[in-house]
Amino acid sequence: PLQCTGQACLSYISIFQRRHFCPCPPCMTGDFHRCIYKQFLGKYQFYPTFLLYCFFLKCPCGQQLTGITNTLFVGEWHEENMHINYVEQNPKAVLRAEHAANIRLQLEETLGTFNGFFFVTLYLNAAVQRVSFGYVTRSSSFNDVRFRLHVLQPYSQTGQQPSNYFNFHTFIMPRTLCYVRNCQCPLQHSELIEYSKILTIAVASTNAGNKVSTVGLVDSLSDNNNAVFAFKQSYEDQELSRYKSMRVKLHEPYTI
Repeated sequence: PLQCTGQACLSYISIFQRRHFCPCPPCMTGDFHRCIYKQFLGKYQFYPTFLLYCFFLKCPCGQQLTGITNTLFVGEWHEENMHINYVEQNPKAVLRAEHAANIRLQLEETLGTFNGFFFVTLYLNAAVQRVSFGYVTRSSSFNDVRFRLHVLQPYSQTGQQPSNYFNFHTFIMPRTLCYVRNCQCPLQHSELIEYSKILTIAVASTNAGNKVSTVGLVDSLSDNNNAVFAFKQSYEDQELSRYKSMRVKLHEPYTI
């Protein structure tokens, strides 16, 4: 029997095993009950009384015979039961696959229409609660399931750990990056990130139809070696809301 709910199906299966070989077609397919029924009729078709007696021990629909008639007709056999859960789909996996396809198209469109570099928000893992960022340029490249870009680090003052607060969105980018693959230089290099982990593109359209970055430079924290960025105040609430929504929808909920 098969019982289905909205997300999965539960099946109860009886597996019958015999301890001797029988070449009949039902036994070759594991239908041992049918074999019992056929041999039962073949051996005792001329004995109505015995036939009537054994009919109550085993119904033609396939119910089990008693231990005496089991071994009398076909030898020793036993039954094992198995419960199988059929998972129809993983809702988040389906959503991630759809998002991956959509975000790739958005990246291609943005690279083709937006002048200069731009940033994307990333989901790194469940432990990282803050917003993470990636840096996208014409040197970024598309692969089948992953996108090559520079993953940027959160900003923190010297000697302190970066904040993991979920509204924290200040990050640092070296003013000089390396775009050469398999390079051993000390500069920061690009990485491969799954499309499903690129949550949003930090670009918005104005009322006039122009595309602008929702991330701005924080001059007071920047220096000659590193530039510090954060969401622009006018876009902060909007971008944080988008990021949080996509993170929970596609990956993990917040824990703090």
